[in-house]
Amino acid sequence: THNYPVEVSLQNPKDKPLKAGTFVYVNFNRMSHQPILMIPRSALVSSVQNPQVYVVKQQKAELRTINLGNEYGNNIEVTSGLAAGDTIVVSGQLNLSNGAGVKAIPTKTSQQ
Repeated sequence: THNYPVEVSLQNPKDKPLKAGTFVYVNFNRMSHQPILMIPRSALVSSVQNPQVYVVKQQKAELRTINLGNEYGNNIEVTSGLAAGDTIVVSGQLNLSNGAGVKAIPTKTSQQ
């Protein structure tokens, strides 16, 4: 989680007034006008400073270095190193090594 101090200006209705010092949660939804490639943060093998994922190629695990963009909840944008349609390992990475045999199990995904 990331906490950032922000200042927000808004109307203060008389029927339900906001009071000074009130603590609130704000969600800033950013709309993208172009498609972005996102993966679950859990797919990362290392940290965001040295991001790597396992990609499944010909039933073998291939460790690949990627570049990351913005975070969106539990998902993270991939700016390079992966292509749409690549199959990535999202769990069990601790037991994998580069070149290990794997069998892909399809999961439900969402595109944004």
